[in-house]
Amino acid sequence: FTDASMPTGADTQSLKGGSEAMFLNGKVVATKPVAGALVVDEVTSKVSLKKGVNHLVFKVVNSGDNWQGCLRFVDAAQCAARRG
Repeated sequence: FTDASMPTGADTQSLKGGSEAMFLNGKVVATKPVAGALVVDEVTSKVSLKKGVNHLVFKVVNSGDNWQGCLRFVDAAQCAARRG
């Protein structure tokens, strides 16, 4: 888990890989249907970060592969550019 502090609220995109589910402020905001190895930016989700502290939790299932996870928040333009 981690906390992300925001000076203002923001609607953004999350790009995650490797974890089975992601919870933001107690709500499921992204899931991966099958366990597997890390693939960077595999799942894209729209999320709203609130002003102040945001609580982020990854659920990781270790099914024989290395347990890994990655996440970044980007704006819509960055997400569109990534998809090319």
